Amino acid sequence: MLFNTHFLPVSFYSECIARCINGYLVSPDGYLYKCWTDLGNKSEAIGHLSGKDFNPDNLAKYMVGGDPFNDKKCSECNFLPICGGGCPHLKLKNIFNNSNVKLCHLSKSEIKDFLEIYYEKNFINT
Repeated sequence: MLFNTHFLPVSFYSECIARCINGYLVSPDGYLYKCWTDLGNKSEAIGHLSGKDFNPDNLAKYMVGGDPFNDKKCSECNFLPICGGGCPHLKLKNIFNNSNVKLCHLSKSEIKDFLEIYYEKNFINT
């Protein structure tokens, strides 16, 4: 997620490449991955350019497990259109590895402060 000079998240037209059906990373040895964090970890590979070692479970994890609409907290949140549900990789770590990584964007908990800064910067000091 990028930030603009107003401290607010910038909305994208699509989620992270990890959740895009045609979005893959290719390692130097030809393995395909869905996330930069997984690159080089062959147990997280989706497959290989040669067509061997296809791992449908890893693909399904990212395409379905990382879907913010499958998460009740995300699907009911007003920030979902802005943040896209957070990092799919971290979401999967929480689901499958019993991690407890905070996925919500900082501006969600600090929205009042961010809006005050935005207002002061753009309307008072002009």
